[in-house]
Amino acid sequence: MMLLMMRNCKVLLLCVFCWQVFIGQSSADTDLSITEAPTNQTTEFGDVVSFSCVASSLSSSAIAYAWLHDGVEDTSLTTSTISFVAIYSSFGEYTCLVRTSEETVMDKATLTVSPLGSVSISPTDTFTSDGTTESITCSADGGPNNVFVWTHSGSTVATTEVLTLPSITDASKGIYTCTVTNAAGSASLNTTVYVTPFNPTTSESTIGSLVTITCAADGGPDNTFEWRRDTDSSVVSSTDVLVLDNTDPANDDVFTCTITNDAGSTSTSITFTAQEPPTNVRATVLTPRSIELTWDVSPSGITGYIISYSTTALYTSGGSVTVNDGS
Repeated sequence: MMLLMMRNCKVLLLCVFCWQVFIGQSSADTDLSITEAPTNQTTEFGDVVSFSCVASSLSSSAIAYAWLHDGVEDTSLTTSTISFVAIYSSFGEYTCLVRTSEETVMDKATLTVSPLGSVSISPTDTFTSDGTTESITCSADGGPNNVFVWTHSGSTVATTEVLTLPSITDASKGIYTCTVTNAAGSASLNTTVYVTPFNPTTSESTIGSLVTITCAADGGPDNTFEWRRDTDSSVVSSTDVLVLDNTDPANDDVFTCTITNDAGSTSTSITFTAQEPPTNVRATVLTPRSIELTWDVSPSGITGYIISYSTTALYTSGGSVTVNDGS
């Protein structure tokens, strides 16, 4: 009995030793590693991209390569080096999978595709009015990690894909730029916000007998102006400025300024009355130091006049009269 137990023990020890040797040899013979890993790359649409992955093994088993794009194996890619023409959807993670009959190893790299040429804005342009709220969406292909920045008049107004403009004002008008950036580059696109003209106003200035009337309004951009005479609807000016002779009674009329842009129009009117000079002015000497002036009132309804006195000649030809103070 004792002899049998000893013999069994020897057999058991021998088997354990043999197993340990077998395992050690298997581990050494099947050592698989990637000696050249794929590297991160950046590219643009239409460029050729290549990834390389080289592996070595101590095993005599054949090495097989496979490639995954964002975790999905592409069965057409079975070589250590792959090349393809980049499109916008090519961006993402590329994993090199190396197999032998004993084991599998892997490594990965990221491809970033520039958004250049893919930026779009919806709506293309915005037509709105004061007090309303508008949303504009910027989109782009390529990636990953696209960053969106909206600018207006040199200032950043949003860092998201959607630009929201609450309660439109005059300051909301103009060009907005969406810039999309990632590690491969950037691209920009413009859009215009048109605000229907509102709050029309007029202002006047006078030089001699000419009155200059200027029309203005909030809203825009690209406002155009048109002045019309109400009597016959004729266009009298195609700019924001209307110039009228203050002494010509033919200018007694209502004039309407219309301001227009791609979002709409508004208008404002003025009533103009020419300041016609008095007629049949007469001077009667009352005393050596006083005279009496009389004239016929102009038909334009003027109720007040300004009389100026000078010690120098008022008229120098054609029936001129010199008025002195007599001192």
